[in-house]
Amino acid sequence: MNIFSMDEWESTPSLLELIQSTYKICHFAWYRKPEGRETLLASLNTDLNSMSQVTYNEVILLVATAVAFTIFRKILTKCLLTPMAKWLKLDENNVVKFPESGWKFMIHGGLWLYTFYILMLSGRHQFFHRPSTVWDGWSMDMEIQRDIYVIYVLEGAYYLHGLYALFFYDLRRKDRQVMVAHHVICVFLLWLSYVQRCHNVGILVVFLHDVSDILLELVKIFVLLRSRQGIYYRVWGILALIFFALLIISWALTRLYYYPFKAIYATSGILLDTSNMAVLGSCSVFMILMLYVIFIMDLYWFGIITAILYKSLRGTLKNGVDDIREEDVAYQEVKKGN
Repeated sequence: MNIFSMDEWESTPSLLELIQSTYKICHFAWYRKPEGRETLLASLNTDLNSMSQVTYNEVILLVATAVAFTIFRKILTKCLLTPMAKWLKLDENNVVKFPESGWKFMIHGGLWLYTFYILMLSGRHQFFHRPSTVWDGWSMDMEIQRDIYVIYVLEGAYYLHGLYALFFYDLRRKDRQVMVAHHVICVFLLWLSYVQRCHNVGILVVFLHDVSDILLELVKIFVLLRSRQGIYYRVWGILALIFFALLIISWALTRLYYYPFKAIYATSGILLDTSNMAVLGSCSVFMILMLYVIFIMDLYWFGIITAILYKSLRGTLKNGVDDIREEDVAYQEVKKGN
C-alpha cells in the first residue's frame, strides 16, 4: 500500500460533521447511560478506577524513564549544550536559553521520527491516512503493540519530566500555568487512553503535535544564533524566517486541521460508525473533552505565534520567538539548574 498516494486516504469530514458527531457521542453518553457512566461523576469514577489498574511495574518503568530523561538532560546540558553555546559566543542570557531549546529539539525530533516510522513507514498501522482503522479489533483486554507501547512510555515519561522542568529547570514564561495544565492533561490522556485501549488514537495525537515542537525549537535556536557579540549573521536570520513560516504552516495543518478532523473525529464520528456497543459503552466523555481542551490550547498558542508574526512585520519584535512568552528576569532562575 502506497500511503503517499491520495487515493489511499479517507476523506476528511466537514466542520459541521465534526460538530454533529461530537454532539451525538455526548448525547449517547448522556441519554443511553452505559453501565458505570450513568452520570458525569460516575463516568469520572469509572475512569479513575480503570486508571488505577496499571501495574506497579508499569508505574516504576514510567517514573524511572522520567528520571532518566532528567539526568540525561542535565548531563547533556552541562557537557555539550552549554559548552556549545559558549563556543558559539552567545550572549549571557542566550547561553541559558540555548540548552533548553537544544534539548527540546532533540527529544521532540527523536520521538516524532520514531512515531513517523511507526505510522507512515512500518506498514503496520494506517491510522493517519485511514483513521477508521483506529477501532479495528478493539477490546478492553487487547494487547498493545510493542512499538506503540514504547512511544507511550517515552511520551508519558517526557511529560512527567516536563512538569518537573517547568518549575525547576526551564525558563519561566508568562504562559507557564497553561503549560502546566497542558502537561497534566497530556499525562492524564496518555494514562487513560492506555488503560482503555484507545492507544491508536493516542499515537495519532502525539504524531500530529510533536512535529510543530521541532520547528518551534529550531526557530528559537536560529534566533539565538543570528545576533552574537553585537554582530548580525544574516544567514541565521533568513533561516529563522524560513522555519518560522514553516512553523505557522505546520501548526495550522497538523494541530488546527488534522488533529480535530482526524484524531478528535475518531473519538466521535468514527466511533459512532463502528456501532460497537462495547467500545461505545467504555468511551470516556472526559477523554473527548480533554482532547478539545488541548485543541483550545493549540488555538491559544497559535494566537501567540500570529502575534509574533504581526510584531515582526511591524518591526517591534525585540527578543525573537520568546518576545511574548518570556519574562525579563526568567533566565536567572535556571542558572542554578545548569
